[in-house]
Amino acid sequence: KASREVGLPWGLADEAAWAASWLRRFDVRGLDIIANALNALSGASLSNVLPQTKQGDGQWTSRGDWLCPICTGASLAASAILLQAEAISTTAVRNPMLLVPFAAAASRQLNTPVTLEWSDITVETDGDRLAAIGDLTVIRPGDILDAKCSIGGRMAPESLLTKTTRVPIQLDTWRSLSDLAAQTFAPPSVEPNAQPDNNQAESD
Repeated sequence: KASREVGLPWGLADEAAWAASWLRRFDVRGLDIIANALNALSGASLSNVLPQTKQGDGQWTSRGDWLCPICTGASLAASAILLQAEAISTTAVRNPMLLVPFAAAASRQLNTPVTLEWSDITVETDGDRLAAIGDLTVIRPGDILDAKCSIGGRMAPESLLTKTTRVPIQLDTWRSLSDLAAQTFAPPSVEPNAQPDNNQAESD
């Protein structure tokens, strides 16, 4: 509901909730990050933060100052087959950690690990597990960074993150999400499909 209030269609709103839940299992500030992403969207034109692609070009950009990680992630999962030909590079993604659940969806489709890299951080996923190389504590809600997604990953045991069932939520994050959700009247809930719309990415 909070995602819907900032202008995301119901399908993408479901995907945003699913992505935050997926990240929360690994205690990587999933709810803090989604709250920041949604609050940023509340002041942005959705058309300016959608991924723009060119035929045969693995570089994704936006018309505005940054890419929405939810829209970009959904497009990434929907375009997973493109990763078999080349890496996909995204320019100025806000909260690139939110791309990780969608990389996991791509990994499941391709039946191979998928790697995301930005700044000094590398994360790998096989669709269920998550491995991290680098200091995840430096991640801050609101980070805007270039990120690259490619096929492959070692999934080394020493790099695997432990899943958890209970992660505390910051009071400010709870209030932010609750305030957005309170402004939205939702239709009857449907089962999140965790499979993004194939038409999310726009072409120039």
